[in-house]
Parts: sequence; C-alpha cells; structure tokens
Amino acid sequence: MNEIPGDFLTVEESAVHLKIPKSTPHKLVREGEIPSRKIGRHRRFRKGAIDHRLDETRVNDPGSRGDR
Repeated sequence: MNEIPGDFLTVEESAVHLKIPKSTPHKLVREGEIPSRKIGRHRRFRKGAIDHRLDETRVNDPGSRGDR
C-alpha cells in the first residue's frame, strides 16, 4: 500500500496498524482516544491522524515508556 497523506483505513486495517483486536478501535473512538469519520455506515480512520495522536499521547503521558 503506497502511503500518502490522508490515507484512510478501515476498522480492520486500523486494528492491524495499531496491533490491537478489531473491537478496540470502536472503543477508542467512543472514548475520544483516536479520531475517525463515518462514511455511510462505515467508519474510517486517517492513518496520519492516528499516528499523530499516538505521538501526542506518548509525549503527554508521563508514565509512557515508549521513548526509552
């Protein structure tokens, strides 16, 4: 998959990208942890927005060990 800014991921693709179960992206959306858009009946995630949110969380989370 050639990645360009604005690439949209499905729920399944976002779960693979984040290495989490398929049910978790929906939970993260409800909790406001990751941004998404609903297109028709389908939810889509911008890969760049998810990556940005993860980077932002890592910087703001004093308990994070991701940068060690």
